[in-house]
Amino acid sequence: MNQFVERVRFHTALLTPESPTEQEWRTVTRERRSKMRFPLGLPAHYRCLGKAAVCGEGRIVNMSSGGVLVACVHAVRVDLRLELRIAWPSLLDGRVGLQLVAVGRVVRCEPSNFAMLLHRHQFRTIRRKDHAPPIRQV
Repeated sequence: MNQFVERVRFHTALLTPESPTEQEWRTVTRERRSKMRFPLGLPAHYRCLGKAAVCGEGRIVNMSSGGVLVACVHAVRVDLRLELRIAWPSLLDGRVGLQLVAVGRVVRCEPSNFAMLLHRHQFRTIRRKDHAPPIRQV
């Protein structure tokens, strides 16, 4: 084990009544993400920004301010630049549909999903016919 982990263990042991187990330390030291991810389950559409004719639909598994994991059925390859359009569940002013449009690069691919590093993103309004009518609360 490296010296950094040993120092963290020592200082944590001083602050907590019980020392963490070996399994807990492996979990903590394995997490490399610097931003917290949130599970979403929202529908999304993606398309390639380069010459490749890649486009498709998927579902957002989780997302942070720096990246997104998309479940999909189409093959996507690493280093592909994509535009991702996510149907946002909230309405602007309670009546205007929104979508999150993000541009980024695919950094990891698996048979049923891909991870994308986000370079920029913005919310855009969508026409009334492009989104489901709002659910009225009783």
